[in-house]
Amino acid sequence: MQLRINGTTETVSLTENTIQGVLAYLSLSEEGRVIECNGQLIHKRDWKQYTVGENDVIEIIQFMGGG
Repeated sequence: MQLRINGTTETVSLTENTIQGVLAYLSLSEEGRVIECNGQLIHKRDWKQYTVGENDVIEIIQFMGGG
């Protein structure tokens, strides 16, 4: 499946076609992240069920601390 993740088109092989599956594929934790799929904010409570499909556009944002 092809996904556009943070501006880069990637061919991915997911064990689960969900937001949670995308994070697992990328070896990213769920903590401190905001995810948008096709211009829609996906609530963390929905990541396990939200299905991603061919050519979806995913933006993963990481909160950073600092001063």
